[in-house]
Amino acid sequence: MHTIKKPNQYWQQQEPTIQSMYKRWVPPHFNEEEISEIIGYLPNLANKRILDLAAGIGRFTHHFSKEGKELISVDIVSDFLEKNKKEHPNCTNVSFLCSNAMDLQFKDHYFDFVFINWLFIYLEDEEVSLLIDRIHRWLTPGGYFFFRETCNFTHQKTKDKNYYAKYRALSFYEGLIEKKFNLLKEGSIQAYINHFADPAQSFWLCKKSET
Repeated sequence: MHTIKKPNQYWQQQEPTIQSMYKRWVPPHFNEEEISEIIGYLPNLANKRILDLAAGIGRFTHHFSKEGKELISVDIVSDFLEKNKKEHPNCTNVSFLCSNAMDLQFKDHYFDFVFINWLFIYLEDEEVSLLIDRIHRWLTPGGYFFFRETCNFTHQKTKDKNYYAKYRALSFYEGLIEKKFNLLKEGSIQAYINHFADPAQSFWLCKKSET
């Protein structure tokens, strides 16, 4: 397992900007449109303990901090975390943690909601399975797990030899989910379809059993 060494090398070289997060040009206000859409898929987060994995520069930090009781925002790139901190100085219920996602350790049943917006594509299959198992343990009974990944993606290949991503079939994630969670919602990010005719941006909202 590469434990995201190659992706880490790539991301450490990127600027902490919106354009870097997308790895593509996006039109004005696209970021706000996509965030609004994704928030619309999420459960009620009032007074919840939230874990945001691979948070980048913190595009969802304001919403999670405003809604939740506690937010732990994790990213492997220190420059991204510093940008996140600077953009959210009044979010006093946020802890910023610089870490490889595979090195994280939390108490069982601690979080009510775990959020991932692009991470599994940078992990090997065994790591994805292991991290999903851990997320299941970290969640409280009845807790929610939302993740978004690029699937079945074949175009717009990067020429950067340092970049690594694994674009899997939908069935890979669906097979792992059904072993651990109840699936509540799934689909494609409509903003990408509207602006780029790109249906490859897929999302899932899952719930851990309450027993």
